[in-house]
Amino acid sequence: METNPILNQLNMFSSFRRFFSSNWIQILFLFLFYVSIQAQDENIKTENKVIQKESPNTTTTDSKKDNGNGQNGQIVPEESQIVVTGSRGERRLKDSTVATEVISRKKIEASGARNAAEVLETQLGIDVVPFFGGSRVRMLGLDSQYVLILID
Repeated sequence: METNPILNQLNMFSSFRRFFSSNWIQILFLFLFYVSIQAQDENIKTENKVIQKESPNTTTTDSKKDNGNGQNGQIVPEESQIVVTGSRGERRLKDSTVATEVISRKKIEASGARNAAEVLETQLGIDVVPFFGGSRVRMLGLDSQYVLILID
């Protein structure tokens, strides 16, 4: 018995139609996931770090980019550039040029916190967001990549 090629194509079309009508949400999700991965991949930029020694106790770190104009070893200022400054030597908190807040041992014990995230949640301007089994910390609206927390 011969099968009609037109009927075969119609059957194949109806099976595709059933598949896409029942799984369109998964297909849409996979497509959006793929697009977001591609967008993240394109946004990843390599940056070099330039460390300039300002004094025996202070080091300033700036990010630099090669913008194609031959200034490969120079720092190119940008509006959104973030400069991180740290100090190796001891310095009094009141002499600090950067807004710094210290949470004392007594405050930590009085809060009853079980981990660092719970301690940080008690501070104003700090949001602790659960993220894949850990936490991300947002400070004053800045994303976690711009926040530095030191634990002693």
